[in-house]
Amino acid sequence: MEQNELEQKQYDDEIDLFELAEKLWGKRWFIATITGVITIIAFVYVFFIAKTIPVYESYVVLLPPKAENMQGFNKGRIHTDFPLEKYTPETIFNVFLQNLQLTQFQKKHLADNTSLLLKENNLDKLPGAIKFLLSLKGNEKELTENTLQHFISQLEVETRNSIIETNKNQMQLIIDNLKIEIEASLEVYNKLDYGDGKYLLETIEKKKTALSYFNKIAFTEDFTEVVQMDGDIETIYKPIAPKKGLILTLAFMLGLMLSVFIVLVQDAIIKRKKQRYNS
Repeated sequence: MEQNELEQKQYDDEIDLFELAEKLWGKRWFIATITGVITIIAFVYVFFIAKTIPVYESYVVLLPPKAENMQGFNKGRIHTDFPLEKYTPETIFNVFLQNLQLTQFQKKHLADNTSLLLKENNLDKLPGAIKFLLSLKGNEKELTENTLQHFISQLEVETRNSIIETNKNQMQLIIDNLKIEIEASLEVYNKLDYGDGKYLLETIEKKKTALSYFNKIAFTEDFTEVVQMDGDIETIYKPIAPKKGLILTLAFMLGLMLSVFIVLVQDAIIKRKKQRYNS
């Protein structure tokens, strides 16, 4: 009994599939028309309306500054009695890279239709070598090149100024501390006998010499390179064109599915009306 019911169900399913195929075949011109119209619209779009978007990518390889060109940052940092950690090309370059990745700096100097990318570029695979590729994408060649050049120049200025400002603050802190120490030492010295304060006087004179040294330090832009470019800025053309084959294929599939869906909905509505009429 169950076997017969199963065979009957399979038979009914086959009949349903046959009827479905028959109905779709009967509406073949409707399906072909809908599919054709949508495909033609897509064809007109990709070949006559859609335009290739020009994209220019300007790029340059960035390197740490040369050691001899960044020694201006180390003024006052090599005093025998008040040494500060010396700047190296790598530490200067790291400050430059950190500033480069600041969102607020990019928004300030880059247009909304540009895209900035920074990635490590040690193609030589040399131990300890530091190279970064900085690229900028835009829709106009000269504007993209000039924007990248301007961006790097402004970044150099801000990085240089920030390091110099840090130096000034550190030097000022040393100067303030020296003044306090000298004043305190003088108070003690004035209370001592001449012979007892000889060593203290030498210490005071030494601190006065150091104070004079730090007061005379003047930070300028000489020998304050923060980055070097490995060659000139280069630009390549990368057009973004509409993917014609993909668009036409999707349009054809969309038209086919839409038309079949309409036929099935119409058939379901007709069946529902017949059932209501018969009941």
